[in-house]
Amino acid sequence: MSGYSASAPSELYEDGGFDLHVTSPSDVTTLVTRLADPLTGTAHIEFEQGEGVVQAHVEGAYGYLFHVDERGAAYSLGDPDSPAVDTDEQSFPAGGGITINALSGVLTDLLTSSSRPTTIEWHPLDAPSQALTPARP
Repeated sequence: MSGYSASAPSELYEDGGFDLHVTSPSDVTTLVTRLADPLTGTAHIEFEQGEGVVQAHVEGAYGYLFHVDERGAAYSLGDPDSPAVDTDEQSFPAGGGITINALSGVLTDLLTSSSRPTTIEWHPLDAPSQALTPARP
């Protein structure tokens, strides 16, 4: 596993944030636990190998992702009832919240590849915003 570096602002730390080198599933658990604290902002993730950047955020029961790679930029597509989230670092649209377990799964997938994981659906940044909310059965 190659891994990635994650940094996020947080009022929990004297220096105003944290940097975490993520190389294992247990590191992913640490990252998600830190992100789940309401005093922590959005994590910026950069890869050791490969192109791309990810922004990850936890708000309440939802995880939010913004992924940029060679295919372009996309938001996670999740629960249609998940609210929009605006942070100092990134804005996430309504309908983009995924479960915390799904967030952990995506962040674990990113340990081996910077390519956009296929374990969740993604909404391309340049697609119409009304498409962000999947149709209900």
